[in-house]
Amino acid sequence: MSTRRRGPHGHASSVTREGGEGARGKPVVAEMLRYGLVGLVNTGIGYGVIAVAMQVIGLHYLVANVLGYGAGVTASFFLNKFFTFRSRGAITLAEPLLFLAVIGGSYLLQFGALAFLVEVAHVERLLAQAIAMALYAAAGYAGNRRLTFRRRPPPAPGDR
Repeated sequence: MSTRRRGPHGHASSVTREGGEGARGKPVVAEMLRYGLVGLVNTGIGYGVIAVAMQVIGLHYLVANVLGYGAGVTASFFLNKFFTFRSRGAITLAEPLLFLAVIGGSYLLQFGALAFLVEVAHVERLLAQAIAMALYAAAGYAGNRRLTFRRRPPPAPGDR
């Protein structure tokens, strides 16, 4: 659903209910690019923590893996909230829980797709991994945009 509004210079513009801008979709494309950048950054953070935990501190590789993924997921939550989706409100209890649910659901979706691509569709395994990873990223973006960090209307004056 879209509505017509006047922009800062008096020109009419189409604004969608989700907060994207008209058919051009420039804000959504920029948001997707930020989401991809956050994915690269949180992967680097996770890998860096794993490397330091194993090579410098001497932790077992499985413990290092848990610490690295924990750091990456935590960075991803904050970067996506404040940078990707530009959510300025206080962190609610629901947000990290929804974020973890979206990540978990996206992972299960890509895992099922990976198994289907390799076992049923006979796609080469490395190519299937790449396709499944793209599906994971798309599902994570859509889920976090529509569930975790969706724009909510401000509370009515009597509801505060």
